[in-house]
Amino acid sequence: HPDKGLLLCQKALEIRPNNPIFNAAVALLSQKAGQASKAFESLELALEAWPQEAAWHAWAAHLAKEISPEKYMGHLQKAYNLNPGNVDYAFELGSAHLERADADASIDILQKATRQAPERADLWSVLANAYEKNNYLKEAFQCAETASKLAPSSAAHLLACGKLAVKMGEGDVAADYAGAAMDCAPRDEDVVVFASQVFANQGELQKSMNVIEKSLPGFEDSYKVAFEYARLKQKMEGSEKSLPIVRDLVGKYSDQPSALALLAKNEMQCGNEDEARQAAQESLKLDREQPEILLLLGQLMRQAGQLDQAIDCMSESIQLNPDYMPGYLDLGETYQQRREPMKALQTYQQAIKVAPTEPSVYYAAALVMRELKDYIGAEAMLRRAAELSPKDLNIRRQLGAVIALNLVHNSQEVNSQ
Repeated sequence: HPDKGLLLCQKALEIRPNNPIFNAAVALLSQKAGQASKAFESLELALEAWPQEAAWHAWAAHLAKEISPEKYMGHLQKAYNLNPGNVDYAFELGSAHLERADADASIDILQKATRQAPERADLWSVLANAYEKNNYLKEAFQCAETASKLAPSSAAHLLACGKLAVKMGEGDVAADYAGAAMDCAPRDEDVVVFASQVFANQGELQKSMNVIEKSLPGFEDSYKVAFEYARLKQKMEGSEKSLPIVRDLVGKYSDQPSALALLAKNEMQCGNEDEARQAAQESLKLDREQPEILLLLGQLMRQAGQLDQAIDCMSESIQLNPDYMPGYLDLGETYQQRREPMKALQTYQQAIKVAPTEPSVYYAAALVMRELKDYIGAEAMLRRAAELSPKDLNIRRQLGAVIALNLVHNSQEVNSQ
């Protein structure tokens, strides 16, 4: 009877104000009554009197998780500091740091925890995630592999090993783990999709399709499997033949931005610009953070002569993915079409910082410099492009033309003096 219990505890607190046991009892009864905020307030009062209770700090952290993220972390840290040997505290604190993108803190805590409890697969799994966040792929794989050996029946651990192997460029290893995961959990949609993708990455498209088609009867309502099937059909049969399948996918899953994005690409490849634009816009309404689709929409806007809208979409795409060099090329070309060569040049200069070994960026910048009559700068850009792509005849022809212009320009300057 939580209500009666609360009444008795409140009377007890009138006799002994700030008694930590009574406040903890109020916290417990309030929690049972579904009053999380009241429970947390009472538990904090109890901790003011007894701040060394690690278990109470852990309890307070759980209560605060949905109320105050800062207090959640504060109490969790105190619980761990008071009892660093408690592996459960270490696991939760390490996981919490990882969720907050502090992989270094997570690694430090979880490394110690794995030494204390090397038999716990969950510790190794989270440590693998932390290493992966910091791009320590070899260490991440070793931890994921340890977790998999400790829990051999877990498809999630096998999947983690496989995904890390893909990141490390170990296609054969990834395929082995994909196969093991399929044996372990053939009805897991994530496992099926990953196995299909691994074979596709190795160029074995038919084998990839076999995995999906074999699984389709049991996954009639699985969007992930249906999407992978449509994506593979597009890759294997081309845009024209796969278009009806992709349209059917969107008809069934019109609330999925990735389905609409796939349709936008397919429609564009088929030359259906209006349909592609509509699909891209619908996809972006559901999820604006899609740099590839923003760029595609920008390209469609440019083709339609809507240069201002094209520039807006392309600029947003670059902001979301500043390392994607083709976005800069498209944006620079659009500025040129709008007769803003200086902005185009600035865009190409940004691209050079992103991709300093890409000859097409230097070539594009050189053409703008030539337009601006900066023949010396254009020649320097084309020479660099020629160094990076010595067999490109177009670059060499442009370089020859700019050298000639440079000589003429210099001789005119000498004559005028």
